[in-house]
Amino acid sequence: IGLGLGPVAEYTYVISGCSRTEVNGEYVQQGKFCNQRPIFYCAENKFFLFYWKQRGQWQINKRTGSKSCARLKTTGAPHMASGWQVWKKKEHSLRRGFIAEEEMSCGTLEPKGPEEQIAKAPKAMYTKEYGSFMKQEELFGGRPVYYNEMYKMFMLYVEALQEWKLSYQKDDKQGEQRSGKTQGYSPASAIWMDDGKVMEVYAFDPDQSLNRAVPEGWKDPEFPHSVESLGKRFEGEDCEWVRALALSASPVLFHKAEPTDACQGQLGDAW
Repeated sequence: IGLGLGPVAEYTYVISGCSRTEVNGEYVQQGKFCNQRPIFYCAENKFFLFYWKQRGQWQINKRTGSKSCARLKTTGAPHMASGWQVWKKKEHSLRRGFIAEEEMSCGTLEPKGPEEQIAKAPKAMYTKEYGSFMKQEELFGGRPVYYNEMYKMFMLYVEALQEWKLSYQKDDKQGEQRSGKTQGYSPASAIWMDDGKVMEVYAFDPDQSLNRAVPEGWKDPEFPHSVESLGKRFEGEDCEWVRALALSASPVLFHKAEPTDACQGQLGDAW
């Protein structure tokens, strides 16, 4: 298939040097194809790298199709060519178009051994639907097991199917939700679909330090920082209350909000 790869492989491209920084990142090969070539997916930025045969070019965009925000004219592999162009505003003009990006490049990552990949797998995963899944010591399917204490749910790898799944039982063949085919050691490296849309699965580090220098600020007297504000399901839980500024220097409550972004949270307070 152009690169000498099988239907699913551990092949990762690294896009760097793009002035549109949201395009830069690691793109992992998926078990899906576009024009008989593998599709690569950047889980961090939710972008696809794919080949568009009609134009003889590799493209980067939020979804596969004729449109792109970055392109590379070549019929070969993207890491063996140069000449990337990016869709952006032209200098001294209000118009937009594809502009050459001399610093932009596509490279490859040397494959790592299983033990190293298991050790470097994310410490925790997060989904809007179920919340946090913490990495466990045990392995399943040669990959780390993640567990959600709230819903008593596993996120684990099914080696025979080359898919990650959400399941209440490890031996449940179907599962509540399944990813696309992948050999990645992180659930975030796979494409998760829900009703035809990409399901957001994030990796995060629960040990990341907070900015303790942020002052406490105003507190709502009608919303005390206690279990009474969270509900009975959190009784006995060790919860820490932090300000948004302690998590990020530039916190955002809503960013590019869509109607479908409103989902029931763990508090069960949808209205």
